[in-house]
Amino acid sequence: LRINTDLELISADLAVLSADVDVLVVPKTGSAHFLGEVNASVLRCIGTEVRLLPLIERAADLMQLERGPALQSNVLALCLGTEDLAADLGVAADSMMIVSAFERLSMLARRDSVARFGYPGSIAEFNDLDRFAGWCARGRDAGSIGGFAIHPAQVDVLNRRFSITQAERAIAQE
Repeated sequence: LRINTDLELISADLAVLSADVDVLVVPKTGSAHFLGEVNASVLRCIGTEVRLLPLIERAADLMQLERGPALQSNVLALCLGTEDLAADLGVAADSMMIVSAFERLSMLARRDSVARFGYPGSIAEFNDLDRFAGWCARGRDAGSIGGFAIHPAQVDVLNRRFSITQAERAIAQE
């Protein structure tokens, strides 16, 4: 479930939260403290923790997270919101600035022992699926466990790029 950014609006989102929702996507994540507040709100509303998938969508937020304390243990993965970050930086969603931010996010995720989610490219690309597949491959090569889609045509690409390969399966079975 993707919730609102404003803590006052989050309560409306959490009011419809059911027990079968186990991951909250938290947009505009600016700090570990903010995630702690979201977590506390979830605990008050439903009495249990859920996993969090924070979206980092502003350059200042990435820098704040890098300087801040480690993220809590229920953070599933870190993800760049490439479209909003690109707008914040005044660059294209597949620019070297976004690639650099994705690499920094990967380092932050490693520091905090959480997964990476996503790819350094535009979520809005669903006409050129080869291009989209390239971004997904780059994300997987950097350790991402999956990515978001906005169009049904992207789902097959995501599944192909982020699924375990036969070679990886054979190594795991060995």
